[in-house]
Amino acid sequence: MAKKPPPGFGNTPFRELKAPARPIAPPTPAPAPGRVIAPRSVPEPAPAVAADEDRLFEQAMRGVTPLSAAERGRRASPLPPAGPGTAPRPSRTALRAQARRDDALADADLVELVAKPGRLTIEEVGETVAGFSDGVDRRLLRRLTGGDYAIDAEIDLHGLTRERAAALLERTVRQAFASGQRCLLIIHGRGLGSGDEGPVLKRMVIDALGGSLGRLVLAFASAPPASGGTGAVVVLLRKPGR
Repeated sequence: MAKKPPPGFGNTPFRELKAPARPIAPPTPAPAPGRVIAPRSVPEPAPAVAADEDRLFEQAMRGVTPLSAAERGRRASPLPPAGPGTAPRPSRTALRAQARRDDALADADLVELVAKPGRLTIEEVGETVAGFSDGVDRRLLRRLTGGDYAIDAEIDLHGLTRERAAALLERTVRQAFASGQRCLLIIHGRGLGSGDEGPVLKRMVIDALGGSLGRLVLAFASAPPASGGTGAVVVLLRKPGR
């Protein structure tokens, strides 16, 4: 005969309580062959600070007028800004003219390497005149008549006698050559009142530049219309020591 278990044996006072149910995760699908399934990432909510910054930026930009295209181009220029006590910025036209003059001087330096010093060849067609050393090409003369060279000094012989004008011309050209000046404008006038002899001062200038001063001169030609035309000549001097 089986014995009865003692009182309290096997007593389970919490047997009426049920264990909490565990959430069952959905089964992860098996990846297809050759395919990798990345774990899902839950996007984090954007911080509220970004919205505040956008709102502050909009408030700060109220009433601001955008710059025009011309103003943006001016502010982007590499030239220093003009202000009190500073020289105004050169215009694009002035910059192009300066570049043309620099190129013309470089061209003259190359020509001077092969141009022999001495008496110049003189050509006169009507009222226009040109003189050039042996080895100077026509391009240099076109640059002279086109105003590509910046005028370093100017001589006005109006109202002088032939002797005084010749002395002033000789002295000025030699001083300009010694100081390294390259381009001179000599105003001699058209000689309309010289009578049958023709323009006296113009003839004197041509003879001096082509003769006694010829070793200092690389070329000369009638000036551009804006600088006197056939009433003046533009003279391109050699460099000292050449």
